[in-house]
Amino acid sequence: MKKLILISLIGLITFSCTEDFLDKNKIGEQTTETFFQTDEHAILAANACYSHLWDYRYVSANFAFGNVIADDAVKGSEPGDMPAIADMENWNLNANNMMMGWKYPHMWRGILKCNQVIFNLDDVERPDMSEYIQKRAVAEAKFLRAYYYFDMVRTFGGMPIIDKPLQLEEIKKDRDSAKEVYEFILSDLIAAEAVLPLKSEYPDSEMGRATKGAAQAMLVKVYAYMASPGYSNMDFYDAQGWTNAKTWAEKLFASNEYTLYEGYFGDIFSQEGENGPESIFEIQFTDTGIDDTFTSNGNFTTVFTMPRGPWGWGLQQPTYDLYAAYEEGDTRREATIISSEAVIQNEIEHGAPETTNIIDDRTGLHSLKNYLWPDERPTFWRNSPVNERIIRLSDIYLLYAEACFHTGDEGNARDYVNMVRERARGGNEDVLPDVDASGPQLLEAIYNERRVELAMENHRFWDLNRWGLMEQEVKIDGYKVKASTTILYDEDDEGNPIIVGYQVEDAGDPVFKATNYNPAIHQLFPIPQNEIDISGWEGQQNPGY
Repeated sequence: MKKLILISLIGLITFSCTEDFLDKNKIGEQTTETFFQTDEHAILAANACYSHLWDYRYVSANFAFGNVIADDAVKGSEPGDMPAIADMENWNLNANNMMMGWKYPHMWRGILKCNQVIFNLDDVERPDMSEYIQKRAVAEAKFLRAYYYFDMVRTFGGMPIIDKPLQLEEIKKDRDSAKEVYEFILSDLIAAEAVLPLKSEYPDSEMGRATKGAAQAMLVKVYAYMASPGYSNMDFYDAQGWTNAKTWAEKLFASNEYTLYEGYFGDIFSQEGENGPESIFEIQFTDTGIDDTFTSNGNFTTVFTMPRGPWGWGLQQPTYDLYAAYEEGDTRREATIISSEAVIQNEIEHGAPETTNIIDDRTGLHSLKNYLWPDERPTFWRNSPVNERIIRLSDIYLLYAEACFHTGDEGNARDYVNMVRERARGGNEDVLPDVDASGPQLLEAIYNERRVELAMENHRFWDLNRWGLMEQEVKIDGYKVKASTTILYDEDDEGNPIIVGYQVEDAGDPVFKATNYNPAIHQLFPIPQNEIDISGWEGQQNPGY
């Protein structure tokens, strides 16, 4: 399957001059007046809206925000590597943290490109452009503008709502409320959903573009966030959101566009499993063969998070607490987490030298969802071709289960949790029995199912935050970080020892507690100070920073 190659559209400024001979466009240069004319122009402009999704600073910041600052992972690697992530893990946050500076500007740049498309194509007569392409490009841009704004509002709170390209004198703008931003996001998603094609209506060569199902799934997420109990102190909180989340989830299910993948769970995250039957939205990556940090279209997260020594940098190591959250026999654990000893043996079996070792190993565990074995790795480490899974059907099944629980429909809540567990069971009726709980125990089962199903996919902090459970889980209870692995041996027919498995246990270290975490401050993150300084922004920094 050929992946969508994303091309950035450079915004151009046309200057006026009193001299006629200077008041000319450069030969061959595109301007906004000459560019948005044809189908090709519209497609290129829409492609540009996706470009910041695969910028390594944006996508690779996601694992720090989603996993490392919660109880599923720690920073890992050597202490001097990416100290900004260590500060996040320990909740020593300030407005100069590098990871804030990685994430924040790319959301705005993505919004700018979306605004260019919408401003120049929405309800604008373009006689040389097909109506289908014009409307689809606008719908893609509205979906992506909503996506960027959603990530921004949940990270930094209310932000200026900017719905068109701004002139220089318009740049300074105060913050709109989070409620207003959420309402803006919903309006964009509803408009996009009405126009976007179904996944099945795209040819393989266009796979990865926003779809009707992606817009429906985002509406489920947005409404679920607005209704979540952890946000009851926020101005956007609306318990009615659970009913709306149910409605949009049921529209998604009724389309019959998506089904849970029925094979081995780990295959979902392989290159062969990209854009599979349960994939609703993925960031598309490919090996462009370019050895450049900023122009390659590969997934940087792979080399960031693979074990340090064999190939990667060793960041985002899973915790023993996450490992222990899985029930015995749950094959998702072995498809999500691998021990250091198993890594070494597998690396050697895949052609690595016998001296292979892992250094700066903090937990003894590593993530498999972005892993490439030696024979799969690109020539240039910046070019991992494996897509980043953003929304899967199981994610929406479990949000739907939450919505059903909160609207008094416990029967459907159990059914949808058990659909996810049935797939994980893989036909083995001796493991993962159906959930039959009710009341608070049912809600707890839904929460835990989200944790083990979506582990290392950058959901954990956001879930704990919206549930109002961050303080309990990371500060009061704390979590076990380090694992201890025992290699299990047997003998072959000739009496030689062979490895038959690995037993992972608690290493016995003290429970880690994020004592600096403060729920009064840390529901939101600090806006980068340098962004405030260079923009002369009139808005206020988030409280506590």
